[in-house]
Amino acid sequence: MVSIPSMIRPVPVSRSYRASVAAATLAMIAAPFVYAAFVAVVACLVGLWAVYGVILATNFFTIAIYVAVFGAGLTVLFFLGKVFFSPPKMDAGFTPIDLAAHPELAGLIHRVCEATGAPHAAEVAVDMSLNGAASLIHPIWGLFNNRYRLTLGLPLVAISDQQHMAHVIAHEVGHFSQGGAMRVRQLIHWSQYYLHQLVDGRDRWDVLLASQSAGSPTILRMIASVAGVGVRLSRHVLRLLLRGTLLVNARMSREMEFHADLFAIRVAGTAAFFGSVETFAAGAAAMQKAMQIAHRGAAEGRYPEDFAALTAACYAMLTPEERREIARQGRYTIGLGYDSHPDDTDRLERAGLEHDEGVLDEHGPASALFPAFQALCRAQSLRFYEVEPKELVPATVLLAEDEHRDSQDAGRIGFFGAVYDGPVWLRIGETDPVNDAAWPGVIAAGDECRSATLGFFQTIVAAYSKWVTSTVVLRRLEARMPVDWMRLELEPCDIETARSRMYRLDREHAAASATFHQVAAPLRRRLTAAWTRRTLLAPERETLFAQLYEGIRAMEAADEPTTKLAVDLAVLTDLGSAINENLQNPEFMQIIQSEFEAAMRHAQQLEEVLRNLVHPLTGTGDLLAVARPRPMDPDGGVYGYLTVYGGALSWMRDLRLRVMGQLAELALEVEATRAPAEESLPR
Repeated sequence: MVSIPSMIRPVPVSRSYRASVAAATLAMIAAPFVYAAFVAVVACLVGLWAVYGVILATNFFTIAIYVAVFGAGLTVLFFLGKVFFSPPKMDAGFTPIDLAAHPELAGLIHRVCEATGAPHAAEVAVDMSLNGAASLIHPIWGLFNNRYRLTLGLPLVAISDQQHMAHVIAHEVGHFSQGGAMRVRQLIHWSQYYLHQLVDGRDRWDVLLASQSAGSPTILRMIASVAGVGVRLSRHVLRLLLRGTLLVNARMSREMEFHADLFAIRVAGTAAFFGSVETFAAGAAAMQKAMQIAHRGAAEGRYPEDFAALTAACYAMLTPEERREIARQGRYTIGLGYDSHPDDTDRLERAGLEHDEGVLDEHGPASALFPAFQALCRAQSLRFYEVEPKELVPATVLLAEDEHRDSQDAGRIGFFGAVYDGPVWLRIGETDPVNDAAWPGVIAAGDECRSATLGFFQTIVAAYSKWVTSTVVLRRLEARMPVDWMRLELEPCDIETARSRMYRLDREHAAASATFHQVAAPLRRRLTAAWTRRTLLAPERETLFAQLYEGIRAMEAADEPTTKLAVDLAVLTDLGSAINENLQNPEFMQIIQSEFEAAMRHAQQLEEVLRNLVHPLTGTGDLLAVARPRPMDPDGGVYGYLTVYGGALSWMRDLRLRVMGQLAELALEVEATRAPAEESLPR
């Protein structure tokens, strides 16, 4: 039986913590009053205009002005209150667990709560994050009781030992002791949610208001125009209030984190705290790699059956030295004061002053705290993906596939001299078959050319990037939007100069591409020569070589629409973030509409090509069904378009790289079978 540890030393409450909570409390109280006062001022102005403005309405023109201003005032009042008619959706994202079925975990949580004197967790839940969390059981009713939820991320459990989990639990339990601050933070979160919706939220009413600015009867256009000005002004005022609450809440949250750190240090020890920084940093890197692996498989409807296990496997691949270096380089630092967590350097410095060995000494993997850990992870993984249909794949299989891809990447680089990507492809279809007698010379020429292509690769990618940037700049100028010339390292210019620059860079990209393909001709000849001698391979490898070679040649028909679509995506990505703020900017909306129509046209051209292509890796099906597995949402707009077609281009890029890697692998196999007489020839 595990004994209850002794109580930790009392955790002091600093003056900065008290001051931040007091400031946040005042902000929480003041925010609704400031908002109500602002609405009251607007309502009074509308009322005064309704009563006294009628005096000015003596003819048709002044009556129209009176009606327009009054209608605009009512519209502004509606926009100031419409958000409260759509309560926020509370998406859980976690799964509560029964502590009675997890006695080891329940025992650890009990020991931590007893040692800290903090309230016990009323509910324990798990999710797919790499962290722990403390929250009220209910965002509203939780304000009036002492019930808290402890949430543990399963990927974090998978990479941690029990001492680290004791540290994490103690930190979150430390938040339980901050009852008043927890409630203040919850109330501020509600205030921030509604203020954010008032300032940045856009819905069908915004679209309706913008649509009345043109093509509507005169009186409606007048109301819409005046209302649009009023709505924008009101949002600017409320944005100041939102920023104020964000700053105050962020300051309080950082002090709450410092305070909770002391609980973790005094329960698990200073050494465990320092180790947690490394664990979180290296775990974040491992989880990012796991997400990349999962993303590759997701393009084909294949998902890891246990995402936590995949994260743990990626974490296990890191050496202790790599973990320490990741932690050193990836220390979190705060930005402009809106960060809810303190700077890692400050946390480590404060932890170093404690010199506490802790009161708990736990041993064993953290996953042992869960009797059916793998089953729990699989169930939570299914919630994490939320897509149908899907094929679940073991983490070991995905890791083996990823390792094989890495080896293919190395083979592709070794064969072709560079990782051909983005706007750079070889155009294998332009190469004629190679005479068998020229085989040794072709290999030698390919080796000699390989090192020369890297410079051209960098040149053409740079030319492509400049072309895309110039296109984005031109569209911004045409839409009368600001351009950050300093960030782009460009000299300011007018529209005509920008248009001339775009056409010039377009031609430079085309010229660089043409030169590259001339220089890379020996590489294509080398691959073609291997393909013509594919009968030297085993029958199944010979068939695969032919399938991949013909497949990549067929995919070259998609090069032109792919490049055009990629440029469209770059422009829409840049302008898409400004749509909400420019609904009443006719030049901007016209540019967006023009770019969107061009993008749809190029997307249709690309789809037509893909519809007629067979998947080169499987030899079955058509590429369109895999590249774009779901249809466009008619209401998705620009963002839906970016999601669907951006994902399709990403999938096609990955597919081509995989095919090129396998082609290099097969070509090297063919070359390894050449006659001894050929071996003696210089390469």
